[in-house]
Amino acid sequence: MTIDVTWRALHNSAVATESAQITTTEDIGPLLARLEGTFGARLLHRDRDLLPSGLVDHDVIVGVRDGRAVMLYSDGDIGGWVTVGDNPNTEITYLEYDFPPHSELPLSIVERAVEEFRVTGTRPTCVEWQVAE
Repeated sequence: MTIDVTWRALHNSAVATESAQITTTEDIGPLLARLEGTFGARLLHRDRDLLPSGLVDHDVIVGVRDGRAVMLYSDGDIGGWVTVGDNPNTEITYLEYDFPPHSELPLSIVERAVEEFRVTGTRPTCVEWQVAE
């Protein structure tokens, strides 16, 4: 199972789009570490079916800062969901999405969630979720 990951990062005062693939469990930790200080990343599971329109049927966003991370999962079947965590006390924005307060988790937990998504292609069950607004 393969996940395509794209993100935007600041390089020499210019925003650049970068990409990578997650194909094994060992890819996840180093890739999420690269996301520290970026604008967040979009994860696309290659083994999910496309919609009749040819567009993807899901949206997954991960943001990382200070050793903590947030995750959004959305698809046409169950709607949009964000992780439940203990930080921060205010909204935090990744890829123009405002994550609600208390949605950050320790990075190691989000690593497990990304691995579960890689294997199943569905919303991970190893984290608690709240409805995305």
